[in-house]
Amino acid sequence: MPRYLELVERLVARAAGEPYEIALLLRFGRALELAPGDPERAAAVYRRAEARIAAGAPSAGRDGERDMSIDVEQLWRSLEAIYERLGDRLAQADVLRKRIAHADADAAPAAGAGPADRADPRYRLASLLAADPAEVDPAIALLEEALDLRAEPDRAEAILRHALRTDPRNPRAIRLFERLARQSGRPRALVDALLLLAEIEGPGVLEEAVRTARALGDREQAETILQRIVGVVAPPSSDPPGAAWALVALAELREEAGDLAAAAWLSERAARASAPEEERALLLHAAALAAGPLDDVGRAARLYEELRGREPAEREIWMPLAGVYRRSGDAARLSALLEETVPLVDDISERCALRLERARLLARESPAQAALLLRDILDEDPTQVEAAILLATMLEEAGRTEELGELFALQLDAAKDRADLASIASISMRLGALLEQRGDDRGARDVYLGAADWDGANRDVLRALVRLGRKRDTTDDLVDALEKLLRVEQGGEAAQIALELSGLHAARGDDAAAEAALKAGYAVCPASDRLREELASRYAAREAWHALADLHVLTAQVAGTDEARVESLCRAAELLRDRAGDAAAAAELLERALRVAPGDRDVLLALIDACGAVGEHARAARALTATLEASPDDPWLYRARAEVYGALGQGDSALADLERAHALGGAEYARELIAGLERALERAAARPADAEPAEPASEGAAAVTPRALRLRLAEILARSGDLERARAHLGDLLHADAKDRAALKALAGLEESAARWDAASAVYRRLIALEEGEALVATALRLAGACSRAGHLGDARGGLERALRAAPGNAAIRDRLRALYAEIGASRELAAITLEDAAAAPDVAGRFALLVAAGRLLLEVGDAPQAVSTLREARSLRPQDHEVGVSLVDALTAAGNPKEARAVTAELIAANKGRRSRLLGAVYHRLARIEDAEGNPRESLVALTRALENDPQNGELAMALGESALGLGEQDIAARAYRAVTLMKIAPEPGEAGTTLAARALAYYHLGAMALAAGDRRRARLMLDKSVSEDASLEAARALLDELRAG
Repeated sequence: MPRYLELVERLVARAAGEPYEIALLLRFGRALELAPGDPERAAAVYRRAEARIAAGAPSAGRDGERDMSIDVEQLWRSLEAIYERLGDRLAQADVLRKRIAHADADAAPAAGAGPADRADPRYRLASLLAADPAEVDPAIALLEEALDLRAEPDRAEAILRHALRTDPRNPRAIRLFERLARQSGRPRALVDALLLLAEIEGPGVLEEAVRTARALGDREQAETILQRIVGVVAPPSSDPPGAAWALVALAELREEAGDLAAAAWLSERAARASAPEEERALLLHAAALAAGPLDDVGRAARLYEELRGREPAEREIWMPLAGVYRRSGDAARLSALLEETVPLVDDISERCALRLERARLLARESPAQAALLLRDILDEDPTQVEAAILLATMLEEAGRTEELGELFALQLDAAKDRADLASIASISMRLGALLEQRGDDRGARDVYLGAADWDGANRDVLRALVRLGRKRDTTDDLVDALEKLLRVEQGGEAAQIALELSGLHAARGDDAAAEAALKAGYAVCPASDRLREELASRYAAREAWHALADLHVLTAQVAGTDEARVESLCRAAELLRDRAGDAAAAAELLERALRVAPGDRDVLLALIDACGAVGEHARAARALTATLEASPDDPWLYRARAEVYGALGQGDSALADLERAHALGGAEYARELIAGLERALERAAARPADAEPAEPASEGAAAVTPRALRLRLAEILARSGDLERARAHLGDLLHADAKDRAALKALAGLEESAARWDAASAVYRRLIALEEGEALVATALRLAGACSRAGHLGDARGGLERALRAAPGNAAIRDRLRALYAEIGASRELAAITLEDAAAAPDVAGRFALLVAAGRLLLEVGDAPQAVSTLREARSLRPQDHEVGVSLVDALTAAGNPKEARAVTAELIAANKGRRSRLLGAVYHRLARIEDAEGNPRESLVALTRALENDPQNGELAMALGESALGLGEQDIAARAYRAVTLMKIAPEPGEAGTTLAARALAYYHLGAMALAAGDRRRARLMLDKSVSEDASLEAARALLDELRAG
C-alpha cells in the first residue's frame, strides 16, 4: 500500500493543470482514506480537489467529457465520512450543507438528484445538529424538510428522540414527534410524544396516552401516567371533577391486577368526583367489592346505607345491605331494615319473605310478636308454607295444641283449595299425628284416608294407615291399606308387606289372593329370596311350569351379573323344554341368554337341541351365524353350524363351514372335513351332470365338482397322514385324465411329504411337460429339489433348461442350473450361462467377477481362444486387477500366443515394480513357463527364482525351482530351493501357503542325493532319513538310504 500511495502521489504532482488532475486527486484521496492512520492527509487531498473544482479546473470522466457534478458529490461524501471519523462536527456540518445546496440546485441535473438524494444529507445534518441545544430548532426544520422529501420514520424517530434528550421541552420537536407517531402508526412513540406534549400543553392529552398504553397492553405505563394525573395519596375530597376518568381507569387497572382494596378505594374517590348517575354506579361497585372479596362489612354497610338514604325502596341497594347485616350478625339493624323495607315492596311473595325473616329474628327474643307477624303473613297469603311451619313449631313448643290443630285444619283446607298434593300430605300427616296424640284414632284415620283420596301413591300416608290398622287390629282396614301400600312400596319393605298380606289372605283361606300378593311383591322386589322361594314352592306344587319359568325370567332381569342372568334364563328354558314340553318357548329364552353371553357354548348347544326338537334348524343356524359375527375365528362354531346345515339339507354350505373350521382349527377338525368331503363326493357322483343344485348356495358356500372334491380330499388325507387313501384318490383322477396338472401337482407334493424322492421326481417329470410360463419355472425348481434329494440331480437338467428358455431372466432357475452344471461337471454349459449373466449384470463389479469366472471355466474345458476373449473383456473393466491378468496369461499361453502372454506379464511386473507379493510370484511363475516353452531354460530359471522371492512360502514354486536348477547344474540354487521346502509348514488346504508331506520328503531326498554326490555321506544319510520319515513310500529315497547303509 505505501508504494501505491507513493506512486499515485507522484502522478498527482505531475498532473498539475491536466484535465485528469481532479480524477487523480480523488483517487489519491480514496487511497489515503482506505489506508490506516492518515485521515487528515486524505481530507487535505479532498479539499485540494474541491478547490480545483471550485476554481473551474477542467475535469474528465470516463468518456473524456467534463463531469464536475459527479466529482464534487463523491468528493463531499468522502470528505464528510472522514470528518465524521475525525469527530470534526463543524467541518462535517459544513460539508452536509454544501451537499444540500448542491442537491437542491437547478444546475445539477447530471447528478440525477432525486428526493432520496436530497433527503439523505438533511437527515444526516439534522442528526448532527440535534446534539447541540443551540441547534435543535434548525435540526427540526431540516428533519421536517427531509420527511417531506422522503419519509423514513425509523430514522426520523431516532433523530427526534436524540433532539428531545438535548432539549426536552422544545415545542417544535415535540409536535413533530407527535405528528410522526400518528402518521406512521407508532403507538409506543405516540405515548412518549403525548407525555412530552403534556409538559407544555397541560394534562388534557394524557387521557389519549392512557388509552394508547392500555391498547398496547402496557399496564405499568398506563398506571404511571394515571398516578401522575391523580396522585396516589390525595384524600377523596380533594380530587377535581376532571380527574374522575383517571380514577376510574386506575381503579380498573388495579382490579385487573388483583389489588381489590385499591380498586375499591379508587372507585369511591372516582364517585366523589363524578356526576350523580356515575357516582351511584361507582359506589355500588365499591360496596360490592367491600362486601364480597374484601370482606370489609363495615365499609360495605357504610356505602350501602349512604345509597339507601337516597333510594330506600331500591332492591339493588337494600338486598345486599341485608346480606351485609346477616354476615355481620347485626340482628337489630337487620330487623329494622326489614321492618322499614316491607311497606316499600310491592311483590307479595317478596314482602312475605321479608316478614318471615323478621319473624325468625324475633322468635327468640319476642315469640309472641313473632307469632303475630306469622299470622299476618298467613292472613295475607295462606300459601306461605314456611310461615305456617314456623308458626306450628312455635305453637307446638308452647303446648298450644288446640291452636295448632286449628292452624293445621286451616292450612289443610288452603292446600286442598290450591290442589297442592305435597302440602296436603304433609299437613295431613302432622294433623293425624296430633289427633293420635290426643287419642282420636278414628279422626286420625279419617284425615289419612282423606289424604290418600288426594294422593293415593303417598307412602307416608299409606304407612300411617297400615300402622293404624295394626294398632286397631282391624283386618279389613289393614288388608286394604297393605294392598294400597304394596302398589307403591319398593325394595325390602315391599317384600315384607307382600309376605304379611299373603299371610293375611292365607289365614282367610284365599290362596289365589295370597299368591297374587306374593307375585305383586316379587314384581317390585325380585331380589327377595323369601318371595322367590314361596312362589317357586307354590308353582311347583301345582305344576305351573310356565309360571315358574316366568319367575326365573324375572329373576334374570334383576340379576347382578351376566353369569347369573344366563343361569336363570337357562333354568327357565329347561323347565319349559323338559317339564312343560314347550321347546319353542325354551328356544326363545335360550336366544335371550345367548345375547347376554354370545360365546357360551353350553347355551348355544342347548339352543341347537331345542331348535332341533321342534325342527327349527334355520333358527339354530341364525343363532350360530350371529354368534360367529362376534367370534369369527372360532372353529367350533363353524363345525356346529355345519351340522345344522346338514340337518337342513344344505350340504354345500355345511362343507364350506367345515372347510372354515379346518382352516382355523387345523388337524382337530380334519376327520369331520374328510367325512364332509366324502359325503359331498357321493352327492356329486349321484347328481346328473346337467342337474341343477339340490339346494340354494348360502353365503360362503362354493360350487363343487367331483374332481375338485377328490383333489381337496386327497390334500386333507395327506395332511392327516393317510397317504394311501390320498394316493388312491389322485390315482383315480389321473386314470381319468393322465394330463390332470392339479392331480399331478398334488401327487408330487404327496410323494415329497413322504420323502419318496424318486417317485416325486418321476411325477414332476410328467408334470413339467404340461406346464408353461411361471408354473413351468416353479415345477422345474421343485423337480430339481426332488432330483437333488434322490441323488441324481442330472435328471433335472432337461426341465431346468426348458424353464430357462421360457424365463431366461429368472434368477432362481439360473442359480439352480449353475449348481447343476457345477455338480455334473458341465463346465462349458456353466461357462455359457455365466457369460449370459455377465452380459446382464447391472454393475461393473458383478460383470467383472462373472467374466473372470467364465474365462477360467473356458480355460478348464480347453477353449483357450474363447477364454482369451472373455478374460480380455474382464481386464478391460479393471486393468489394474492382477489376478485377471494372471488368468489371461494362462489363457494366452494355452492358446499358443506366447508373445502377448509375455507382454501381459511385463505389464504386471511393471505395475508391481519395487513390491513383493504372492501375486507377483504367480506372474514370474507364468513367465518361467513361457521361457521354458520357448527353449530358454536359463531365463526360465531366473523367472522361477524371482517367483520364489515374491512368494517364499509357495512349496510348488520352490520344488519347480529346485528341479529346474538341478537340470541346469545350478546346485546352490537347487539346494536353497529344497531347503526352503523343508522349512515350510504343511498347507492345510491345496493352494494355500506351505507345502505337502510328499513334496517335503522329495526335497529331503534331493538334498540327500546332492550331499552324497558332494561326498558328504553323513549329511546325505541325515537327509534321506528325514525323507523316509516324511514319506515311507518314496522308493528312490529308501533305495539310496539302503545303499548308504550297506556301505
